[in-house]
Amino acid sequence: MTRAETQFVVALDMGTSGVRCLISEGTGLGTAKVIGKARVSSRGVRKGEVVHFHDAVRSAKAAVERAAAMAGVRVVSVFATLGCGGIRGLNSRGMVRLERGLRGIPPEAIERATAAACDVSIPSDRVKLHILPRGLSVDGLRCSRSGEGVSGEKLESEVHVITASLEAAEKLGKVINGAGYGLEKAAAEPLATAFAVLSAEERDRGVDLLKLGTGSTSLVSFRDGAPSHTATLGVGEEHVINDVAVATHVETSEARQLCRYLGSKEWGGSSLLDDKGVEVAQARMREILGLTKAELAKTVHLGASEFGIRLWGALAESPEVAKQGDELTTKRAGLGGLFETNEIEDVPREEEYATAAGLLIYGWKYRREASEFDLTAEKAARGWVGRALQRVAQFL
Repeated sequence: MTRAETQFVVALDMGTSGVRCLISEGTGLGTAKVIGKARVSSRGVRKGEVVHFHDAVRSAKAAVERAAAMAGVRVVSVFATLGCGGIRGLNSRGMVRLERGLRGIPPEAIERATAAACDVSIPSDRVKLHILPRGLSVDGLRCSRSGEGVSGEKLESEVHVITASLEAAEKLGKVINGAGYGLEKAAAEPLATAFAVLSAEERDRGVDLLKLGTGSTSLVSFRDGAPSHTATLGVGEEHVINDVAVATHVETSEARQLCRYLGSKEWGGSSLLDDKGVEVAQARMREILGLTKAELAKTVHLGASEFGIRLWGALAESPEVAKQGDELTTKRAGLGGLFETNEIEDVPREEEYATAAGLLIYGWKYRREASEFDLTAEKAARGWVGRALQRVAQFL
């Protein structure tokens, strides 16, 4: 296979603590491998959202240029993460009636049901990032997404719609363009992280992924192989660190060390930090986990997740979080078993590259446009509407 026969997928993770870039080469998942990587300090980004345009442009450009130099390629477009605190998900259903006597569901009926499910109203200040098919049901009973060998009267299609702030999405696009690249697709950061951290089996059998990040906390729940609940909260590790630093008058680095090792034998800080700092850190962590519990309560109607809740992110390794989160935590996520399926080779094993690695998987799936993946529902809806208009025009 020559380089001319390959494609390149570039993943740019615009995080609060750092900007990471991974470049992969191949013809698709299974053949792709990472050929370039880079990490630079994140400037101009807070809570996963651009707050200073020029600083963010410089950070994005520096990360991509370093990864491109390592890979020896010229980057034209990138996939980028959007991790603002306003990311939310909602489920929508669409229903159509089926003709009597049919054995199997016609593709046109699936498209019409999916189009109806996609027709969900959102506020004018928000944008749809993803429309992800969740499944089909006939007369209330689940069936395969192809609908083969099924008959009935009522077909329902369900999709999961992930939305974000329109302003945040537009800022991200301007930053990528300002750095000299095209934005192939913006992806919700919780979804990208899930592709890296969670196995296919976990997603199929049910799992809730809780990422305790630097600038925000995100939750994405999978049921039956598809996202069923998504939310991002605008609080994270930096809020705990800042509170501890202000309360104890210490450097940020020392406050960060306390938060990471709070409750473990490795912490050997001053008595001041042991008293005031511990109290402040515990209170802030309780607040974050309390908000998370309230968000988890919204997933009760989805049914229990077989794999429970997985922790990931900056605060996930804190013994204090594990102690306070006993009611939430049944298993911790690890990067060690990340790519057992060998979807992409030579992926960096450092935890900080997890979201960028998941974004690579997302990018290859998006390029492939698999029948079960992102935006197929929306494209099917547009396709059905277009054909319907053509039929109308024929009668006029």
